[in-house]
Amino acid sequence: MVHIYIHIGSHKTGSTTIQHSLQENTEMGVREGWRYIKPPKCIKDLMVMDTYNSSIVDRLKKSLKKNIKKHSDVDHYVMSSECLMGDPNNGYKNSAITAKILREATQEYNVSIVTYLRRQDDFVESMYTQNIHQGRTFDFDTFLNVFKPESALNYMRILNDFQLEFGKKQLIIKSYHIASQTGLINDFAGIIGSRLLSGSIKQRKNPSYSKSAIEIARICNPHLNNKEQWKMRKVLQDVMAKEKGEVFSFFSPSLREQFMDKYEISNQEVADCYFNGNLADLFPLEIGSQQKVITSGVTNEQVANLILSLLNQKDKKGVFSYFYDFLIGNRKVDN
Repeated sequence: MVHIYIHIGSHKTGSTTIQHSLQENTEMGVREGWRYIKPPKCIKDLMVMDTYNSSIVDRLKKSLKKNIKKHSDVDHYVMSSECLMGDPNNGYKNSAITAKILREATQEYNVSIVTYLRRQDDFVESMYTQNIHQGRTFDFDTFLNVFKPESALNYMRILNDFQLEFGKKQLIIKSYHIASQTGLINDFAGIIGSRLLSGSIKQRKNPSYSKSAIEIARICNPHLNNKEQWKMRKVLQDVMAKEKGEVFSFFSPSLREQFMDKYEISNQEVADCYFNGNLADLFPLEIGSQQKVITSGVTNEQVANLILSLLNQKDKKGVFSYFYDFLIGNRKVDN
């Protein structure tokens, strides 16, 4: 019987890295008996779906059949998309729907569901940064309100939704934090039984913002079109990227403790069910305890106004280009 490993995320747990590695090495994987299946476009609709939709089932089923028929040289397949877990921006409240649709589309196969979990406070901070990258303008407190319901980001509830459809034995639950320390690709390779899948770490192609850059982008975003946001993002990633090992927090210590209190019971239930009761094997007990204070001689508003001014110029004399080159060290200030 055909076996499919379906990696469902969650978001902000290195899913893109896993997908790139699988895609680049799938021909090598054939020699080991597995092949990567690129997910169909319809799963993006599935991610935000709040009601059952049989047409998505049919489209996903047809896509899988087509891929397996076309590449029948192996009996193990791997599909990866964080869209399959549900909508991260509301705490995966629609996970029961995504699990049901995914199961109905894969009934004729032996399926293993793979997911990596990131501690809820760490997840929310990372998702907030991504939203600012994508042009959003809300502050962190506003974003945090989305996750106030008790069910939001309750991993035990989410896993129960998938367990109901696939069975507990078919769920492979991993800690993102532990896997990151030991090598995410190597960890995933162990799941699918690959000895050849490379665990090498490539240079970051899409570096994250520093905390100051996040605030600058948030202030500027509502005043810029998509092209201008892209230009600003490139500048900020080049000159104000988050440094390796840099730690900062959007949570105050008291707010973090309050936020995590509501997950105390459910996180322990996940640990009991999938990690032999050891919560430390699921999540680190301390996150964000060492906040790096970033100071500047100018305010974020002043820097934001400078960037806005430069981006809004027609740039007939290459002012933006000059400023950009100066920031990344390719040009010196004239005397």
